[in-house]
Amino acid sequence: MPTKPSNFSISLALPLLMVLFIDGLAQGILIPILTNTIIQPTTHVLVQNLSHLMRNWLYGAILSVFFLCWFLGAPILSSLSDTLGRKRCLLYCLWGTFTGFLITGLAFLFHSLTLIFLGRIIDGVTCGSQAIAKAAVIDHCPTDRRAQYIAIMILAATIGMIVGPVLGGLFFNQSLLHPSTPATPLFIAALLSVINIICLMIFYHEKNTNPTPNQTIPWSSALTSIHRGFTSPRIGPLLTSFLLMMIGWTSYQFYTTSYLAQQFHLHGLKNAIFFASIGIGACLGFSSVVFFEKQSFSPSNVVTLGYGILSLMIAGTLLTNSVIAAWGFAIVGTFMLAQGYSFMMKAFSQKAEHTQQGWVMGIASSCAALATGIAILISGPLASYNIALPLWVDIGLIIIGLLLAHRSQNS
Repeated sequence: MPTKPSNFSISLALPLLMVLFIDGLAQGILIPILTNTIIQPTTHVLVQNLSHLMRNWLYGAILSVFFLCWFLGAPILSSLSDTLGRKRCLLYCLWGTFTGFLITGLAFLFHSLTLIFLGRIIDGVTCGSQAIAKAAVIDHCPTDRRAQYIAIMILAATIGMIVGPVLGGLFFNQSLLHPSTPATPLFIAALLSVINIICLMIFYHEKNTNPTPNQTIPWSSALTSIHRGFTSPRIGPLLTSFLLMMIGWTSYQFYTTSYLAQQFHLHGLKNAIFFASIGIGACLGFSSVVFFEKQSFSPSNVVTLGYGILSLMIAGTLLTNSVIAAWGFAIVGTFMLAQGYSFMMKAFSQKAEHTQQGWVMGIASSCAALATGIAILISGPLASYNIALPLWVDIGLIIIGLLLAHRSQNS
């Protein structure tokens, strides 16, 4: 990989930003589709004769299998990118994303739960592109501006996560677009993946790469690589605190729409405003990372401030009787999360050698994916006891994570 970082160019940035956008798209595009086909099967019957509890479990399983496979695949593909080259591994990932979208779309046409799980597994395993794209950014950016460049990349993924549910809801809403099926937004996403492949092949050029043609994908080393990260004296404590805080954040992100729907009786596109609020907060937050970096704040202080205020905004969501206030809390909370997350990635990068940037970004990405899978799996069962319980648990996990991060910094 490049020994000296160089400045970004448009031809370098745009394909990588699109990679992150499509990864974000994959994370949220199924949420409105599954809500209508499994949780409230009013438009398209995918499951029949299942209890409400079983439909909740199925909904969580379909969403979480993507993130759990991402957890296993990200460290493998990102580590390979350190030897095979970023571009080659990104193309592997994008073809997998295209295949996953296509199979999942066909699953709805054929009413097949098996194909849905297969599509999400393929998409999840090859979702390591997010970590590889971040590593490609680090290869080319100055050390003192890493948080800014990482923030730009995370912003692209976040926008994809916002557009995904909107795309899924818009093109699945037959009252707005006719004819339309649950497969329509998935086929559109598959087309975007192909466009990204073409852009990457034409515009993105690596420098000083030393590919290893006979290198194979070490699927058996996934857990070994993850274990290596969590047991590392340098990044292990940071990973543990990051995992807890990310479980809290992703549970809030994915569960709050359900909470707001039950608390304020919101449905359809009105609930998508919550995702729009997250998008606004992310755009403002990641755009302002440059200010925090110019002030030379330490990563640990920014992480504490960012995730700490996020936990306060989650508490505000629980205590308010106004849905507008809840949307406002989402904007402020995501704004501060952007600071904490960006500087957390900078902290990971600083603890790794230059030749290990792909590996450490993959471990961090894998950790975030594991957190999301856990969050989705536990939110449903917790909500069956009380609809507010998942959000209270989120606050507790973030606070514990911050305490562990503080302790590791002072030990």
